[in-house]
Amino acid sequence: GEANKKLSVKADESGVEWTVDASGVDKLVDLTDYPLTDKGDLLVSDTANAPARIAGNTTTTGKFLKQTGTGAAANLPSWEVPTLSDISGMPALGNANELLGVKTDGSGLEYKSDLIIDDISLKNDGSGTLKYTINLSSSKVKINSILALDSLDGKKVPSIPEMEERIASFKKKLSAKTGISNVTIESNFTDYIFKLQCDFTNVLALQNALKDVIEEESKEKNIPELDHNWLSWDGSKMTRSIPEITVKKTKDLKTEDIELMKQGNYTSITRFERPVEKFDNTAAVLSKNKMAVMIKTNPYALTQNSNILENIIYLSPIKN
Repeated sequence: GEANKKLSVKADESGVEWTVDASGVDKLVDLTDYPLTDKGDLLVSDTANAPARIAGNTTTTGKFLKQTGTGAAANLPSWEVPTLSDISGMPALGNANELLGVKTDGSGLEYKSDLIIDDISLKNDGSGTLKYTINLSSSKVKINSILALDSLDGKKVPSIPEMEERIASFKKKLSAKTGISNVTIESNFTDYIFKLQCDFTNVLALQNALKDVIEEESKEKNIPELDHNWLSWDGSKMTRSIPEITVKKTKDLKTEDIELMKQGNYTSITRFERPVEKFDNTAAVLSKNKMAVMIKTNPYALTQNSNILENIIYLSPIKN
């Protein structure tokens, strides 16, 4: 625009005007010519730089005003239903993705990629303790943005009380399963850190209990990943693996989303009561006391190669 130009209300309040201080020339904009007709209408400048109307959102669906330029010029904004891709840095939801530990439709537990730790302590008799942590604290601003929405990708965004209810239901059902005891779930909805811990009599009981509860809590049926046994123990060796995660589930991710997944951390730890003799996975690290094995990767690498966490760990014989 011109130097020293400003928009002001006319002295008689009959309209607004552009005033140019240097020349004193007034350019009147008659308010009666404005195209606004209804509550919620927005005033914008059209392609001819003339006043134009964007009607308010009259639907019961929460929408936001979205504007995408050409790279050189702006386009008119429009009301749109928000998706994860509209929030910078957030990956799109998929069947295998998780967020907040609870699906956006509140139907079950899922996955997110900031920091995930699965930690299993196994005793010589096959019993043990599982500790599972999901730490989303570095993404809490984005998560709060999502929770402020009514819906996302056509699905209702659950409230924190609804998520707390689902988590309590998961805990109650897991506690009732055969071979499972001392179930605790810590839920921090300020920093979005969630911790699950439980004791198990044997690894088969642990797997069966988790599979049963996930099926009961999920609206999806016939979940292929649940057909997989990811733990086995024969008294002298532990076999760990994960269900196959297909590459096609990450093909629709944007470059920035893939980079976020690469920055995340997934750590798998297995602890024992006696020393480890050897293990098959060359990426694994043995603790100094030789009684724990750790593998670290990132969620994106895991989606591309589910064999990354596969490991057979051989223990030394039990001393009499």
